[in-house]
Amino acid sequence: MKEKSFNKGDKKDGDRKVVLIQPLHNIIKEIQRLRKETPKGTIMNLLYKEMGNSIYGNVVKGMSNKKNFDTLTVFVELLAPIYIIRF
Repeated sequence: MKEKSFNKGDKKDGDRKVVLIQPLHNIIKEIQRLRKETPKGTIMNLLYKEMGNSIYGNVVKGMSNKKNFDTLTVFVELLAPIYIIRF
């Protein structure tokens, strides 16, 4: 897991340390590298493209206000990102 840290100034509290956690960074970089190494139009190139798009789609879906309709209770509930993204 890749982490980047930097200090962000805050006039009231002094300096705060902000840590950005990027759990998929290495995976995405590896998929991009493999896709660049394979010839365009091949099955493997298309597979790497699909893998990258799937990861991106699941991450973005986890950030949206996704709703789920439960047929047993007849309620619409808001899904939390943890239920959508299972990495």
